[in-house]
Order: sequence, then structure tokens, then C-alpha cells
Amino acid sequence: MRQVARDQGNRQGNLPGGTAWWLTDEADGFPGDREVVFGLADSVMHQGTCYPHTADGIPLLAGLAAHEDIRPAHRAVFTTFLFEAATIGQRLAASGADRRVALGLPLEEREDELEARHAVEAAAPYLLDRWDSEDEAVQFTLAALAAATRHSASSARILHLAERWSTGPRTDALRLAAALAGTDSAEVATVLRGIVESGVIRPDKVPSPLAPTRGAALDLLKSLVEREMSPLSAP
Repeated sequence: MRQVARDQGNRQGNLPGGTAWWLTDEADGFPGDREVVFGLADSVMHQGTCYPHTADGIPLLAGLAAHEDIRPAHRAVFTTFLFEAATIGQRLAASGADRRVALGLPLEEREDELEARHAVEAAAPYLLDRWDSEDEAVQFTLAALAAATRHSASSARILHLAERWSTGPRTDALRLAAALAGTDSAEVATVLRGIVESGVIRPDKVPSPLAPTRGAALDLLKSLVEREMSPLSAP
């Protein structure tokens, strides 16, 4: 963590306050690696909420997701955090569509959510270029990152990864990620409908029909990614 933050400071000349904090003595208070990982995520997106400072924390998350000294399980977790940061505005608009429509509120990202997405979009290509050198767990989370950033060049390799399993939530997640990474909105709707009809996602987890299709698909993809990532996140 400290080395990545120092490297960024050396390149940039200064660091955002949230990143610079990790170089202070106060940051030594975490009892273990797991607490450090989730402490960082919480400082960037407290309880999954986007803040004006969220975009500033993205380079540190991306640097850790690519650092060879970080074990693959943690790189996969950091990549998942990037997916969540890039999609938070669209997912919240989808999950809260009924309320927003009833109140006449927009189904669009707020400025801070848009800034977070753009920050992830800037960092994603380097991480996605590492696909062939990463293990399966990281590749799975890179598929979600490609979906979040519409990295259409990743669609074929995501589908290739999906071929390792014939059915199940992992295959559904990868098929949905491949569709979201591409440019065919009709394909996204088709895959989304198939997942909903299969019962893989409980009815109470399905966004309202008023939700934008892409936001609804990203919201369901997050649920599928969390299901696969839960063993890595366990104590």
C-alpha cells in the first residue's frame, strides 16, 4: 500500500489527502491485511456510497490491483472495488428507479458518480491488458471491469473464459459482462432477460421495469460478482 502511494507521489509530485493518509503513522493501526484492504475501500466509497473524493482514490485502487507484490486474491478484490466505483451511479439509478420516477428525479449519474466512472475508465485499459498474465479469479473480476467501462475488445476473451463452465451463476455473470462490454444494447437486454427468467436472481433483487436496461444489468452483475467473490472476501 505504502509503496504504491509513494510511487504515485513521486510521479505526480503530490497526492490527494485520502491517498497521502496511507503514508502516515495512523495508517499502521490496522490489525491485518484484510482490514487494510477493506479499510481502503471504505475510505474511497463508504458503505458503497460515492463521494466527491471517490475519484481521487481510484488511482491507488488501480495501482494495487496491478501490483505484482499484491497476492491475486487481493488484486481480484481491488478490481471488484473498481467495478463498483465505475458503476455506482448507474446501479443506484436502476435500484431506485421507482422512487426517482415517482419524485420526478433523473435516472442519471450525479457529478461525483460520473467523475468516479471516468477515473476508472482511465485506469482500466492498463489492467485489462494484463488479462493473460492473471489467474482465473482476477480474470473474472477483469470481466466485470470490462463491462463497467464498455471495453468491447474484451468481449471475446470473456466469453472464452465462460466456456470453462456450462451453466451456473459464474457463466451467467460472464455472459452478462461480455454483453455489457460490447456495444449491442439488444444483446444486453436478451442476456438480462434470460438470467431473470432462469431464477438465478431472486425476484426482489430485480430492478424495476422503469430502470434503464444498462443500469439494471450492472446491478444484477454486481450481485453475481459478489456471489463469486464472497469466498475471497471471507475472514
